[in-house]
Amino acid sequence: MFNDDQTRQLAQYVQELGGGPQVPDGDLRSPAGDDEAIARGGNLFRVNCSSCHAFSGGGGALSSGKYAPPLSEATDRELYAAMLTGPQNMPVFGDNQLTPDQKKEIIAYVQEALKQDKDPGGWGLGRFGPVTEGLAIFLVGIVALIFAALWIAGKS
Repeated sequence: MFNDDQTRQLAQYVQELGGGPQVPDGDLRSPAGDDEAIARGGNLFRVNCSSCHAFSGGGGALSSGKYAPPLSEATDRELYAAMLTGPQNMPVFGDNQLTPDQKKEIIAYVQEALKQDKDPGGWGLGRFGPVTEGLAIFLVGIVALIFAALWIAGKS
């Protein structure tokens, strides 16, 4: 892997050869606290991104040994650049597929909703879905029934 200085030098070399897509300067996310933009970004994320990155942004396996990385550590700039360049199996989302404002809404959703959501519905159990919750309830229930049976047997 390359360090930050080497990455900048490679990017400068590619830019001198003819360039690539440009990540705009400035804020790459919809204004903080704009709940409507975050909601629109959530809809766009679910339609365009969740099939590979999962609904929680945790990433997943793809074909041919490729993978969609988790979005938990990605910065605004990395997310915007990935939408422009389409690394690995990711499609390229040019301005005719997603407008710059829509890209900013997706980034706002990922950064403000996915990364900061603290399972408002209860105990998330690793956010693996209802299977782990059902398994936990089943195991706790079985243990409780065994102790109840042993207690009843001990009383008789």
